Amino acid sequence: MPDSSLKRLRDEYDAFFPHRAGYKGAEKRSSRVKVNDSLKNLSETELHEKVLSIVNEESALLPEIETDAPLWEGKRVKIQVSKFERNRYARAACIEHHGLTCQCCLNNMGELYGAIADGIIEVHHIKPISEVGIDYQIDPINDLVPLCPNCHRVVHKRNPPYTVEEVQSAFKKI
Repeated sequence: MPDSSLKRLRDEYDAFFPHRAGYKGAEKRSSRVKVNDSLKNLSETELHEKVLSIVNEESALLPEIETDAPLWEGKRVKIQVSKFERNRYARAACIEHHGLTCQCCLNNMGELYGAIADGIIEVHHIKPISEVGIDYQIDPINDLVPLCPNCHRVVHKRNPPYTVEEVQSAFKKI
């Protein structure tokens, strides 16, 4: 089974949900329709138990890794994606207003790591850009927020993304 096959399978099932793009036409594949129909009416508990039974099957377990066997990575795969354009001026205006401090953990990468990380910050769209529509006029101060790479990753750990406030409340000070 190729490494990307589980992601591809998930992307195919995404086509069944209106808020997810998925692969065009995947929702018409009879095998996918049959599986979706058999699972969509299960309760969360029933679905959880079904997944656990599959995961605990012997065939689902990863084989022992041979420590002396080579592990290969870096196979070139050609993909085609559509992306939403970001406005670099909106990013700059957000940073100019809010600064380079993460609005979740309050860390500044330059202060934390020194000159090597000075200026590193990601700009998060409070409302996902995929939901705002075509040619949305963005307000860089109210629609964007600077986040460090770690907090930005945490915010996007679910769909819809966590709010900055949810991540702030979960953040544990060491």
